[in-house]
Amino acid sequence: IELMDYADEGELTGRVVTPLYKGDHYHLYIMTKDYGYIYADTHEVYDKRDLVAIKIAPKDIKIISKNE
Repeated sequence: IELMDYADEGELTGRVVTPLYKGDHYHLYIMTKDYGYIYADTHEVYDKRDLVAIKIAPKDIKIISKNE
């Protein structure tokens, strides 16, 4: 997953809901308008409520059943 600062650079946009610092990177919870939450790890610093553009490569898509 690639995050960018400008909304027109990505396929999706969303707002950072929760940025969690994990020692050497940030784990972000991002709320999109149409697709719900997206979780992303990055070394870049994003603040709560920042608007980010999101680009997802097909190899990065994981589908998980809610029953798991």
